[in-house]
Amino acid sequence: MPTALKIEFYSPGRLNGAVSQAVDAHPVSTGSAFTTSPDWAAAIHRCLAAETLRLASVTRENIEIARLPLTRTSRGVTGLPRHPHLSLADVAWHKDLAPRDGSRVIDQVLESAGAYAGFRAANVPDDSPLVAAARQEGPDAERWNLKPAGETAWFDMDAETVVPGSLRRNISRLRRKLDQEGDVQTVCDWQSDAETRNTAFAEFLELEASGWKGANGTGSAISADKALTGFYQQLLSPETGSFTPVIHRLKFNEKTIAAQYGLITGSTLSLLKVAYDETYAKFSPGSLLLSDVLGAAPEHGLERVSLVTSPAWSKRWHPNTQPIWHVTRYASGVGGQALRRWDTSRARLKHLIRPAGTDA
Repeated sequence: MPTALKIEFYSPGRLNGAVSQAVDAHPVSTGSAFTTSPDWAAAIHRCLAAETLRLASVTRENIEIARLPLTRTSRGVTGLPRHPHLSLADVAWHKDLAPRDGSRVIDQVLESAGAYAGFRAANVPDDSPLVAAARQEGPDAERWNLKPAGETAWFDMDAETVVPGSLRRNISRLRRKLDQEGDVQTVCDWQSDAETRNTAFAEFLELEASGWKGANGTGSAISADKALTGFYQQLLSPETGSFTPVIHRLKFNEKTIAAQYGLITGSTLSLLKVAYDETYAKFSPGSLLLSDVLGAAPEHGLERVSLVTSPAWSKRWHPNTQPIWHVTRYASGVGGQALRRWDTSRARLKHLIRPAGTDA
């Protein structure tokens, strides 16, 4: 008989010591490790998901084997939090937990959370334990569904050449041109005090809102949304130290013209947001800054720099990529069957619909 699992729920807004201290026991997809941090969950809880987020801690024989940040059930479905600024999601999974055991863990989480239809997670990396569980063959394999959701990209620092030769030469040329115009300085925020981080954050917000995301453009800048501003501000002061926030800047005549907002988890730097001054676009300031950060990363013990998403501009850098997925686990009862039928019908309808003006 399988060993019984125990599931407890915690509020991320009041981090439980036992939960926060166990995070190192859970290997996850290297590029998404920050998403399983209790500090990440706490920031989502306080700024983006309000009272709808709980940490589900799964233990077996008093050993925590999994931890999931769950949104409150809605129409019988629970899952990892979703938001346009949450480009990756993952679960903390004990190293000894086999993929086939993952189905059992999710099923018991569903039962404990009162979710009678299913579990959903968006933007999950291909090497996540959730994806491994979904790929297991067996009698209930049809209760899993994987739907393509894009890619995530990263650079390995042990590669012989991180920046391609032609791009490296072009970056060197642009740097010389900018040097001729004035004083150029790269400020890498590997370890800084709170005051320095807050100053850098203010500069980052101003820069990000200066271009097409600003008031004269789409109005989608972080600073235009109080909740989003609070979310990124919250990440600058992690309570458990599960990651290190960094803000790197490229300065021209003491003015910030490019910036990166990232989190360091273990030996990985994940760049959540990048911004640059569009008036200096001809010098590619974002590329100049990224080149400097990639060059300095190994000196600071970093083995990987993740772009989190796979933006179009990154293609010329030739990073490593892997797919990300929308993952669904259907409950075993009537509710799960109904949700699966709904998903199947919706997928078929989407396939049949053709854009206006095209041939049927």
